[in-house]
Amino acid sequence: MQKPPAQKPPAPKPPAKKKQLKKDHGWSWQGLSIDAADLRKVNVFLARAKKAEHTITPQVRSIARKTKATVVGFDERKRSPESVKRSVARDMQNNPTETVDEALDKIYNSVRYILQWPDASYVKGVKDTTGLLAKWKNANLRWSNTWARPRGYKGINTAWRANDSGHPYELQFHTPESQAAQKRSSKLYEEAHHPKTSGSRRAQLQTQMNRNYASVPCPAGAQLLNAPRRRAMERPGVTTR
Repeated sequence: MQKPPAQKPPAPKPPAKKKQLKKDHGWSWQGLSIDAADLRKVNVFLARAKKAEHTITPQVRSIARKTKATVVGFDERKRSPESVKRSVARDMQNNPTETVDEALDKIYNSVRYILQWPDASYVKGVKDTTGLLAKWKNANLRWSNTWARPRGYKGINTAWRANDSGHPYELQFHTPESQAAQKRSSKLYEEAHHPKTSGSRRAQLQTQMNRNYASVPCPAGAQLLNAPRRRAMERPGVTTR
């Protein structure tokens, strides 16, 4: 009588594969880059901007009602994360010793708004707006009035630090004509600031933008509008981080 064939021992199970953690490679775009550690700081900044917008927007809406302003481009009030990353990366590329914190300190427009008044009520609208911002203890960080400029952009671009969140945001003050010129120039501006745009092409784009703004009338007295007194607007000890 033959013995049954010996059964082979079961094959050992392959070792369980270790769960692979997702590797953080940072961020890059057309020659610009942010490493993983700096990208985490950028993302924290963007999260704070998103949260701050919820309290800044009601104030801007209130200002628009009180000063009879039109809020232009409201749906674009939050700057896209990719746009912020491009600005930070470009700034750090142009300034090799600069840290990501220093680059982020220059980003005033992660939250942004455009207020527009007709020419006849523009100066009063701007003055009433700055008065309300002072009353609500928003600190002025930047004031750029280009109405007196012979060529190029026309309008007033300002930046403020929100009293409650401490986050910076941008307010632009326009007339219908200056806002229309800005809209016509927006794509030209983007191309002019693209890292691969040549110097000669930038000059052509600037010439076209100058033409767009050349016919924009300056509201009476707009070129004399100055930033509010800093001592009345400051809130010591507030930072974005």
